[in-house]
Amino acid sequence: MSAAGPQFPPLLNGHRAKGSLASLDEAIAGARAGTLRAGDLLWSLDGNELQMGIVLEPEVARARCHEMLFVLMVAFGDAFGVLSPPEVSITHDWPDGILANDARVGGAAIAISAQETEGVPGWMVVALNIRMAPNMGDPEPGLDRRWTTLWDEGCGEIEALELLEATARHFLAWVHTWQEAGFEPVHNAWVRRMAERDTASHCYEGRKVTGQPLGLDEHGGLLLRCEDEMRALQIPVYLGIAP
Repeated sequence: MSAAGPQFPPLLNGHRAKGSLASLDEAIAGARAGTLRAGDLLWSLDGNELQMGIVLEPEVARARCHEMLFVLMVAFGDAFGVLSPPEVSITHDWPDGILANDARVGGAAIAISAQETEGVPGWMVVALNIRMAPNMGDPEPGLDRRWTTLWDEGCGEIEALELLEATARHFLAWVHTWQEAGFEPVHNAWVRRMAERDTASHCYEGRKVTGQPLGLDEHGGLLLRCEDEMRALQIPVYLGIAP
């Protein structure tokens, strides 16, 4: 990072978010208005939370666009692994949760344009938010193990903008891997960090589905062993981005 701000690879154009909206919301607004294009990256440090949103122009059908959600999460895990103490474990909670030592520290999100040309959306945005440190009024560390911050997990020396830069670099590297080899390497990397759960419950198609997580199918859907059947919860349906 230079005195002028974070430095990004040539294919990404960094912009600090201007308003009070989250980077995801501002990136969506810019993509919809045409003021932001492929490769524009919005970032912000709102309080102690790091946020980033990346605008992309897909070249694949809507049914595959959600793969970029996994790409961004894997990229963050690799970036964090380079900067963090070895005793801190980053894992994934399907579909979009990021955990530090088994407590949620942030997550990823995705938005896809409703406008399509021959089945390919006009734009999409993938975003990331990470809680770097507690804010005033947050519970004392350890009192609520559902949530944590990197500071609470012993990562207070990691600079937010350094983590932002590293995530951007790893994101481009994983996008290249995805373009050359497809979703399988991304899928495998995501599963290696998948949080272990005895049971998981999700609201899917208007019903609560509970079962034992067994992993992901080849499309990134969650495989659950339920009482009387095996279920596969698909990301586009779960997140409401299905065609």
